[in-house]
Amino acid sequence: EKRVGLLMNAYNSISDNDELRQLAEVLLYAGNYLNAGNKKKGGQYIFKLESFLQFSGTKSNPKTYNLFQYCLKYCQENRPDVLKITKKMEPLLKCIKVEKEALEDAIAGIKESLDNVKGKLELFSNSDSSIDGDEFVPVMQKFYDESIKKWNKMNGDYDSLGGKINKLAISLGEKKTTWEEFYSFWREFIEEFDKNLENLVKMQKEEAKAKRKAAGGKKGKKPDKKAKSSRKKPAGKDKGEKPKKAGKKKLGKAKAVDAMDEGVDSDEDKELQELKRLQAEDPSVLDAKLQKVFKGIDKDGSGLLDFDEFKVAAKKFDMGNPEDAEDVKAAFDSVDVDGSGTLDFEEFKAAIVTALSDQHKIAGVRGKMNKMFKAGTEVIMHSAGNSPAKTWIKVIESKIMHTEPDKKESEDDYKSVEITKVQDVVDNKTTDAFKDSDADEKCCFSVLHQDGSLDLQVENEEMRDKWVVCLRKLGKYFKKQAAAS
Repeated sequence: EKRVGLLMNAYNSISDNDELRQLAEVLLYAGNYLNAGNKKKGGQYIFKLESFLQFSGTKSNPKTYNLFQYCLKYCQENRPDVLKITKKMEPLLKCIKVEKEALEDAIAGIKESLDNVKGKLELFSNSDSSIDGDEFVPVMQKFYDESIKKWNKMNGDYDSLGGKINKLAISLGEKKTTWEEFYSFWREFIEEFDKNLENLVKMQKEEAKAKRKAAGGKKGKKPDKKAKSSRKKPAGKDKGEKPKKAGKKKLGKAKAVDAMDEGVDSDEDKELQELKRLQAEDPSVLDAKLQKVFKGIDKDGSGLLDFDEFKVAAKKFDMGNPEDAEDVKAAFDSVDVDGSGTLDFEEFKAAIVTALSDQHKIAGVRGKMNKMFKAGTEVIMHSAGNSPAKTWIKVIESKIMHTEPDKKESEDDYKSVEITKVQDVVDNKTTDAFKDSDADEKCCFSVLHQDGSLDLQVENEEMRDKWVVCLRKLGKYFKKQAAAS
């Protein structure tokens, strides 16, 4: 039943695919334009199935784009939904392991078993040796009735599939065919589409890079080292005064900083945020990007990632602690659904999608801090007029939650602060809560929010700095999300 369902979904992904119809319109128009005046090839109203794979063979002069890529370029600008076409056709890939002969044998085998049950029931029903209170016959009769109903539907769906596919194939100028042959063609089309789209995007990037270089812009011509700098000397500086050497900025006694202005995104943060955006807005481009990442990691070109290759992706996308081999292995095993010890692209993609579902990672809070925020940790909370008290604190999604340590298992006992209401995260002892405290100020920080403040003390300066930076990152991220919605 599941296999028949996969085949039906695959058919629907073709017959109900508006993006495919739009692409056919573009290709048909391009073909008619090129063959204008040709009575045999021009002026066509029907798009043949075989034509989908022929456009890649026509090159431009000079040979840069092929005709298919030119049509895709047109779709980028005028029909962007067409670029999502292979995402809609994913059901064709999900049924790739379904074999026609094995499926038909299984359907016939189920019918034979049900006929056997029916025959046994008739024998029992006509027998005089029934036992009072014996529910075997009514229970089995109910099982048979439900099962034969499901089988009839499944068999009907499968029988109708052949007719539907032949009708669709004939409408595309083909002869009668089997679903195996028909689906095999479309899988070849998906591969051709993705390859051409990937190459198109690559060429567009190279063209943009060449234009920047020609214009002397980013990554353009390097300045002549021999040429004298025309930069003016900063005002107020004497000739003999040496410029101050830039040092690493410390949080120290810094002025309170708005949570929106701190937590600068690293390159890794920006990449994850871009992938998250593509996941929501343009899955086909996300797939193309991940395919590229996958191929870059797959050093032996086998189409599968072993554990050593996966560790490269794990470090890049924060899938497990890179310093803890067992943690990374657990992340690997969680997506190795077939237990083969390797990951194909779909399993690799599932791992990335899981990483993208973690908003803290997208915001730039990763590794040990990410785990600690979710699991919780014990800190000391200060408040004006009260003695410092041990507090259990954790950060779940967009909430900072805290309670007494002995009540940490009870969600109802937590008090919470929405991160979107955080105004500042400041280090050191800057609030009244620390006024009479003898705590080391290098271990203290405050979360200032619309309804007050959380004034916390952690074990050391390094941990204090991590808390401040991570909360600033979350403040920036969730405020941005709120503004966008």
